[in-house]
This record gives sequence, structure tokens and C-alpha cells, in this order.
Amino acid sequence: MRKRYRPIDLSGIKTYLLKERKNKVEVGDFAKICATNTSFGEFINSLPRILAGNDFRAVVGAAAETYRNNRPIIFAIGAHVIKCGLSLIIIDLIKRGIVDTVAVAYMADLRVSLHTFCKAR
Repeated sequence: MRKRYRPIDLSGIKTYLLKERKNKVEVGDFAKICATNTSFGEFINSLPRILAGNDFRAVVGAAAETYRNNRPIIFAIGAHVIKCGLSLIIIDLIKRGIVDTVAVAYMADLRVSLHTFCKAR
């Protein structure tokens, strides 16, 4: 059984040409392709110049500045960081003397242990 619908009233719709549309993002903001032998700095610069790309670049920049000023870098993490497989990267940053402390949220500490155990099996 087919339902009958009233036609939509389009009288209030305003149209414009796509070339007149204002965009929040320009093609120059998009990510760039990196060569195989790209440095970490070049990789960071290849990330999009919008949203999370800018956020990540800001975090990396702040961490680098903190490290250059010989100040401690402290990671405050939840269980998802370990669950997603980033533990080896964190361990490497600690061994290199870049990260000084890892703080785990109170309720997440058991889950961190659980995820670590599960990944180690």
C-alpha cells in the first residue's frame, strides 16, 4: 500500500551557484602525500591545516617546546590509549627520555592493566 504525501513547499528555498558558495576549507588546507623517506617534521607539515590536523600539530609543537626547555612531559591517558596499541610508542618515548611520567585515570588503571595483559598474550 502506497502512502500519499503532500508536495514539499519549495517557495522559501534560495539557490545560488556553487562557484559563489563560501567554503570553510580550501584545497591548500588538505593533507599532502609524503615520500617514503620523509622526516617526522615533514610528515607533521603534510597533515591537513584544519581541525584535528591543526590540533595534532599544536600538541606536537607544545611537546617539542617543552622538551627543548628541559621541562617534564607528562602523559595523562585512559585505557583506550593502550587498547589502541600505543603502548610501544609510549615506552619508546620514555626510553628516549622524552616522556617523563604517565598518569592513568583512577578508573582506567584496571582497564590499562587488562588491555596490557590481553595484548601481551
